[in-house]
Amino acid sequence: MSENSPITSGSAVAPARYTFPLSRGTMVLDIASGTFALGDLIRMAERQNPKRGFLFVSTVLGRHIPVSAGSHRVILEQLAEGVSGKIDTASDVLVMGYAETATGLGAGVHDALRKRMTSGRIGYLPTTRHPGDREVWCSFSEDHSHVTGHSILQPEQDDLKGLAAQAQTLVLVDDEATTGKTFSNLISALASVGRTFEHICLVTLTDWSAGDVRDAISSLAGCEKTTVSSVSLIEGRWRWTPVDGLAAQVIPTEAARLPGPGIDRETAAWRAGISGETRLPVDAVRGYLEDGRPVGPVLVIGTGEYVWQAFRMAEQVSEMGRDAWFLATTRSPVLKGDTVREKVTFSDHYGLGVPMYLHNVTPSDWGAIIMMVEDEGTQGIDPILCHHLSDFAIQTPSGRIIQYKEGKPCA
Repeated sequence: MSENSPITSGSAVAPARYTFPLSRGTMVLDIASGTFALGDLIRMAERQNPKRGFLFVSTVLGRHIPVSAGSHRVILEQLAEGVSGKIDTASDVLVMGYAETATGLGAGVHDALRKRMTSGRIGYLPTTRHPGDREVWCSFSEDHSHVTGHSILQPEQDDLKGLAAQAQTLVLVDDEATTGKTFSNLISALASVGRTFEHICLVTLTDWSAGDVRDAISSLAGCEKTTVSSVSLIEGRWRWTPVDGLAAQVIPTEAARLPGPGIDRETAAWRAGISGETRLPVDAVRGYLEDGRPVGPVLVIGTGEYVWQAFRMAEQVSEMGRDAWFLATTRSPVLKGDTVREKVTFSDHYGLGVPMYLHNVTPSDWGAIIMMVEDEGTQGIDPILCHHLSDFAIQTPSGRIIQYKEGKPCA
């Protein structure tokens, strides 16, 4: 289980400098301001990527390190409170989050922010790497990423169609800001289809640009009359000094292709937008947890982009009185070390034949493990991952529970 203690609140921290010597270079972080201590939010790791050899690993995001449902909710509320002080909650707001890392974070900010809206409408539209056969509104690239392409789908719900077309406030959510290129690329993609905004609010857990990202967005074509604000839990600067002479890292690109897509079209409709509250069927989960499961913490695992639903399930499990945590599998290739102590590599959930990873999950640490999938079958779950988890359960979109023993489904 994660060594993190649950977070209950944040408070102002003093400016400070931190130095992290890694095998491929040295990272220096200068903290200018923040509402959480650095160790409460991130740890450093090494990315298996020739373009960027380091990775800020969030301890509160639920992507590489399990996080308690309560701690993640504290972070969402803190971010939403900051945003509500920057925007007009009486006007319509479109929230967007980046795949795959910030897909759930964006949905969570939307969820916490919608409770703070006064008379304005609000909706959420993520980017996705998996548009399927849905209509793509626009697309862009994330140059430093292990997977560069992002698609933004045409909203399918009537209220979201209106927000996407008319809302004058855009809230962009990502886990971190370094150069601002990812924000800029998305805003430029929206501008290419005629969408500009009166106010853009950039929301991150950590902003390492010391405000430069706000300036970069303001200087984009079409943003001359746009007010740009930002909200982050830590703001500062980073300086990476690579070690000379090392061979470049190679990104793993191939894995066995699973037989099915592992995703249901109706279940995947959230990629075309979310509005209102997300609640999931819990009766079968409750029965599974009450049927002789050891008394201990419950871990809910999301699959790839399907992470917001895993967090919400963890919250609903916590409402049953259980200690509930969550995280998701990822395509982010991170090297093992002090931050990533356990790593399982397996084939992706979407039938593409690329590697995915599960980090920092020791099954014996958990009283129960539940994995959330986007299909009524289990085609998108590699037997390698099942073998690692051993005794666990899969919940399908309908709420059905499929139990596994020693990595195989029970008869």
